[in-house]
Amino acid sequence: GLGDDWNRQLLLGVAERSQGRAEYVRDAEVIAQAFTEEVHELQTTLVHNIHVLGRLSAGVALHRAYRVVPRIEEMSFSSLSPNEVSLLLGELGADKGQAFLLEFSVPPTSPPRRLLCQWEMTYDVPESGLFGQRMATALEVEIAYQPGANYNAEVVDILHRVGVSRLVARAVKDAETGKIPEATSKLRDAATRLTGMGETSLAHTALMAAKSLESGAPLSSGNTMSLVFGTRKLTSSLTTLTLGAVDPSKGGKPQ
Repeated sequence: GLGDDWNRQLLLGVAERSQGRAEYVRDAEVIAQAFTEEVHELQTTLVHNIHVLGRLSAGVALHRAYRVVPRIEEMSFSSLSPNEVSLLLGELGADKGQAFLLEFSVPPTSPPRRLLCQWEMTYDVPESGLFGQRMATALEVEIAYQPGANYNAEVVDILHRVGVSRLVARAVKDAETGKIPEATSKLRDAATRLTGMGETSLAHTALMAAKSLESGAPLSSGNTMSLVFGTRKLTSSLTTLTLGAVDPSKGGKPQ
C-alpha cells in the first residue's frame, strides 16, 4: 500500500490468503526498494507448498500461531478434529529462514517434560525435482511452573515483541470502535515497551497517537499504518536465532 489512503484489513487479508506479504510504503521514493526486495524473495524461493499437520497429545490445544521471522504475522490454522490441526506455512527461501511461535494450553497436571504434538510436514522443491516430500518430528517442551525458572531468553524476547505487536493491534481496534480510553491506555503502554526495546521512533509515534486521541482527534491513517506495520517488523532485526537452512544437496529438506 502506498501512502495512507488504502484498506489495511483488505490488503492484509489478501496477503494471508495468498501467502504473500503486505507492506506499508510511506513515500514513492522507496517503491523501487520494496519491489527489489520482493523480487529477490521470489527469485530465491526454494521450498514451496509447505503444509504441516499436527496431531496433538491428549489434553493439549493450539490457540494461536504466529510467524515471527522475518516479520510478525498471526497465522490461521484449521482444526480438523479435536486432536488435529492443519497449518499452511507457504514458501521458504534459500537464504532466509523463518521462525514460528505457537501458543498451546496443556493440562495443569502435565509432567515437567511434555510431548505436545507430532508434526508431519509435506513440501515441494521443484528445482531439485522433488514433490510431495514428507518429514515428521515430535514437539516436546520442558514445562516450568516456578517463578524465576530458567526460561529461554530468545523465546522470552520474541514473546515481548509479539506482545507489543498484539497490543498495538488491539489499541487500533479500540480506537476504530470508539473505545478511546482503552486505546490511549494501550498506546501509552506500547510506547513504554517500545522505548525499552530501543524502538524510539515507534515509541514516539505511539505516544503522539495517544495524545491525539486524548485531545479528541481521531487516530490518523499515517500513525495507524506506521504502528501496525512497524511493530510487525519488530523481529526482523533478530539475527541470533538458530533458524536452520535449506540444503538442496541433501534432498532440500527444511531444517
